[in-house]
Amino acid sequence: MNNHILKMFEFRSGLLYEMFRSAKRTDAKSNWKVLIMNKVTVKIMSCSCKMADITDGVSLVEDINKRRQPLPTMDAVYYIQPTREKNL
Repeated sequence: MNNHILKMFEFRSGLLYEMFRSAKRTDAKSNWKVLIMNKVTVKIMSCSCKMADITDGVSLVEDINKRRQPLPTMDAVYYIQPTREKNL
């Protein structure tokens, strides 16, 4: 495999690890998390990884701009781009 491509995969893996590492706490409600994103971050994730890359600990991906069911037994990881408009 090309060294440049290998470094890109390592970088992507490192970013995903850092993003979800904070959600893997001993006091977590569940081992599974909900990943909540907005339109911009969905595009970023779609270009940088596959669903299989994030399914270790993430059981559901939700759009922050759509109505969602409450999931009180699960923790959430928010990956959103800050905007001036109200997201919640």
